[in-house]
Amino acid sequence: MILNRITWKGNNIKAYLNTTTYEKGIEVSKREFERIEKDYVLREKGIEKWSVIINPSKI
Repeated sequence: MILNRITWKGNNIKAYLNTTTYEKGIEVSKREFERIEKDYVLREKGIEKWSVIINPSKI
């Protein structure tokens, strides 16, 4: 698998395929999304739009 050979700043990438089917039409308010993002999402400075780390251990 290619993920075994790719690194980012010396760290190996950890990823898995999520095959869960989610219900359509579920919406989250902007306020709730901002709270979730503040608590669980880290962004790399300078490339915030493309570098997103979600910390599910808090969820």
